[in-house]
Amino acid sequence: MLLKSNILMLNLFAANVGASFALTVEKIGMTLLNVRYNCNRYNEDDAKAARDAQERSRAALQRYLFYCNRYMNHMQSLRFEHKLYAQVKQKMEEMQQHNMSWIEVQFLKKAVDVLCQCRATLMYTYVFAFYLKKNNQSIIFENNQADLENATEVLSGYLERDISQDSLQDIKQKVQDKYRYCESRRRVLLQHVHEGYEKDLWEYIED
Repeated sequence: MLLKSNILMLNLFAANVGASFALTVEKIGMTLLNVRYNCNRYNEDDAKAARDAQERSRAALQRYLFYCNRYMNHMQSLRFEHKLYAQVKQKMEEMQQHNMSWIEVQFLKKAVDVLCQCRATLMYTYVFAFYLKKNNQSIIFENNQADLENATEVLSGYLERDISQDSLQDIKQKVQDKYRYCESRRRVLLQHVHEGYEKDLWEYIED
């Protein structure tokens, strides 16, 4: 129940991600348009204000693109990994031909389940992080995010490997260890988000 509530919290941030990002870009453009110059006299203060506004707008756009790109990358990966179920089913059948029972090969399906959950969580964490002000809690959040992200990529790589008789037991152990670690790190990240709401630890960037 705790994890579901945390996912719901992140989903609420993600619900208007497109509109929020579009509004950010619009504000960047409006900042540049609102810079005023004297018609017949060069004004150093106005010129400096224009340069400063342009630099702030550039930094805001770069920040927006950073979070938007990572959101979209995880969304694309999630779509791809939903297709992994068909590939995993074939691998499970191959493994049963290598003297493994149906129950013994279920770890592969479990791994894909965990992988998709982690992708969805990571996708929404970038929306959440976009609105966070930098403080000690946001740094902890980003560290948890990075740890889960790295583990998720490793797990994805394991599942895309070819399985042979020689590598069967080795890859099984690696996959099981990694998806359990991913589950653990995802739980830690979401619990920290929940704790931040309960204790009012999160500070947000105002529009």
